[in-house]
Amino acid sequence: MNLTPDNILEIINAHGGQAISLRAILEEVGAAPAYKQMAAHILLNLAKEGKVIRFGSKHFSAPKPAAGASGVVHVSDKGMGFLLKGAPDGTDLYIHPDNLGSAMDGDTIEAEVFMGRKGRHEGRVLNVLERAHKFLVGQFKRTGLGGYVLPRNAKVGRLIEIPHVPPKEELADAAWVRVRITRWPKQQDDDLAGEIEETLGNPGDRGINILALLRDLGVEMEFPAAVLQRVEKFQPPSEREIALRRDLRDWAICTIDPITAKDHDDALSVRLLENGNWLLGVHIADVAQYVQANDPTDIEALRRGTSIYPVDRVVPMLPERLSNELCSLRQGEDSFALTCLMEIDHAGTVLHPEVFESVIHSRHKLHYQEVQEFFDKPKEHDTFRFADIGDDLLQLREVARALNKMRMGRGALDLDLPEGFVECNEQGDAIGLHRRDRLESHRLVEECMLIANETVAEFLRAKGLPFLYRIHDIPDPSGLERIAPALEMFGVKVPKKVEPKPSFYQPIVEVLGRKDGGHIGQRLLLGALMRAEYSQINHGHFGLASKCYCHFTSPIRRYPDLLTHRIIKDLLHGELSQPDKIEALRASLDSTANQCNQTEDNAESIEYQAVDIKSMEFMSDQIGGIFDGWVSRVFKRGFLVELVDFPVEGMVPVRALEDDYYLPDENYTRMVGQSTRKTYRLGQRVRVQVNKVDVTAGEMELYLAHEPRPGKGKAKIQPPEPKAKPFYLDAPKSTRRTGENKRRRG
Repeated sequence: MNLTPDNILEIINAHGGQAISLRAILEEVGAAPAYKQMAAHILLNLAKEGKVIRFGSKHFSAPKPAAGASGVVHVSDKGMGFLLKGAPDGTDLYIHPDNLGSAMDGDTIEAEVFMGRKGRHEGRVLNVLERAHKFLVGQFKRTGLGGYVLPRNAKVGRLIEIPHVPPKEELADAAWVRVRITRWPKQQDDDLAGEIEETLGNPGDRGINILALLRDLGVEMEFPAAVLQRVEKFQPPSEREIALRRDLRDWAICTIDPITAKDHDDALSVRLLENGNWLLGVHIADVAQYVQANDPTDIEALRRGTSIYPVDRVVPMLPERLSNELCSLRQGEDSFALTCLMEIDHAGTVLHPEVFESVIHSRHKLHYQEVQEFFDKPKEHDTFRFADIGDDLLQLREVARALNKMRMGRGALDLDLPEGFVECNEQGDAIGLHRRDRLESHRLVEECMLIANETVAEFLRAKGLPFLYRIHDIPDPSGLERIAPALEMFGVKVPKKVEPKPSFYQPIVEVLGRKDGGHIGQRLLLGALMRAEYSQINHGHFGLASKCYCHFTSPIRRYPDLLTHRIIKDLLHGELSQPDKIEALRASLDSTANQCNQTEDNAESIEYQAVDIKSMEFMSDQIGGIFDGWVSRVFKRGFLVELVDFPVEGMVPVRALEDDYYLPDENYTRMVGQSTRKTYRLGQRVRVQVNKVDVTAGEMELYLAHEPRPGKGKAKIQPPEPKAKPFYLDAPKSTRRTGENKRRRG
């Protein structure tokens, strides 16, 4: 008898793909029936590894010849791997933890594909082609023989051995460090090894959690020396350079931004024409005047791709001398700009657009709240410090209303989701959580920027030039069908026939907007749409109902806008008259689009995680507090609740529901008690108590408290109990702001 895995595999493979019974295997091995359990155990392990296919409980066969797949593997918190669209049918390829080998989250891998025991394609990692993490951030722990680092990213799933550690006086236990990986695992259970490259700080240090997040995701805080040296040589506009531009310094131009803004890359002007139309001017900082193609500043700007705003700080795309000084359209200073001048009629139609280099002089630095206050107090207009441009602001409001009416008339989608933000003091400490009101002053600027972006895109397309479009593809109808059961929880019946146009979705948005907690349904609807991205191939912009759209209005903080400016300036200066230059530009756009899409995704992920971390920093002072909330997501392990008082979510774990055994329904729209049939459904009001908060992970655990009050009133905040010990190991992972939820930035 030779009852070994290798021998059993040899027998099964000899049958050429035909199923063979457990009894037949025992007979060929020469084993007695008493060895049935032992043989079954071996076969189940072989099936788990994908080396045999299991049919029922007693028949097995060799797998079919394996297909191949490659790409970036995504590993869940539970250790399961997924290769996006890696299966032969175009679906995500599941990789069992036992088949990941040494691969970690984000690695580029090569995998074989086989048919798993549940009748679906599965993968097995053959090779790791490229490691995603050359550096990792975590907390240091000293041991007798050295030390180790527990990675901040739980998906790494391994410790990092540190053979050589600094003395205790130089590196304290639990310090946050950045480690360079020196040894990779050879198999699933192997740990990593590394060397400490940077000490970030200690637990409790101000801002340490955000710094650890940024360094863990590879964000460089400082600019290279070559970039800083280059920027120091830049000079403000000279009279000779000003003479080459259209001089708009006597125009009534102003900026409207958040009150805390330091970089002002857009300004507005308006004039009422004799024919009753408006002459709208959108003036954008001329960053391309300073940042030349392929110089050190440009290379670094493309590498960063975008500025990042992680709540308590800014990681700019450009050095501050450019972003906050030379390029910023600051009040009372002469500034270089690219101006998009448009005649707008009362139907919102653009007539006779012009795009040109200009020099402007901003008269006023305004913020949204004071402009809104001006609109809300018509009898006090003369008392405002910017009364000299009061009439212009009123005309701009009329222009924005006409443009909005035009956009909505052609079928644009207006998802007016309440946007949460964290209020911080000057030291960066979270002191408040708020839902940001969307003011008419916000809409004014938004409409002017949208029409400028669209007009510039039409301008470049008419010239036959290659450039980066901002595209938003038509959504897959199956996405809406998938969330239809969830929308029914909010009283929305989704028609069976889904029409691929924004006007089909807008009535659903409006119905949800009138429901208590309806913004949760709107968020689900947003997740069913495609993601906006950059491409040199124009697919139109579904959400805006625009046939041609690009990004032009934020070159200080977005690289695609800077590239759009550079193309416009090259056109204006006749530098794109040669076919070879146009083809060289066209050949570079795909890689630029990919880089900008990736950096945008990374920045968005960082910003969402930073909001979670700072929100938990605030909520750590609310432990024991009782709040009303809405059920916002349902999972096997529990359900998320979004608080009414604060724009933050926490998990009510199933183990805390002690009155019954609860399971989600098949559509994950309700949590149902199996004996009592008591349910907690999406959008339902519940009352919860804050039980635990983990600031580092950005997570909060809630327990059900008393029944919630009806209506839309806020819950009374009960006096908090003393802080509980932070939980780190048993905390449920927040899914707020994940790929399914996160806001698509148009």
